[in-house]
Amino acid sequence: MKHFSKLGLWLAGIYAVITGSIFYYAFTCSGWYCGVVMVLPIMPWPLLMEAIPDWRVLFGFLDSVFGAFVFLFLNIIILYFIGVLIERMVRNIKNRNNVSPLN
Repeated sequence: MKHFSKLGLWLAGIYAVITGSIFYYAFTCSGWYCGVVMVLPIMPWPLLMEAIPDWRVLFGFLDSVFGAFVFLFLNIIILYFIGVLIERMVRNIKNRNNVSPLN
């Protein structure tokens, strides 16, 4: 069985729960500007997509709710790998501190 990062899974899970509650609010709200809160969880990607001059031609399918879910999935993957990197750094620091100077 492969080892999964516990911290990465926790970070991705917490992000998914918070994002799910934001999306639930956006889809069930009945006032003006309810969908604006959907931009917060997917935040870096809309700005990066605007930096590409013809992004609507190349990635037009991302300009919808489907695109928001694609961006959420990318953020979840990135958060998981951030957790993996933090776990590896902590493990390396612990292993470095456990080495006996007499060896």
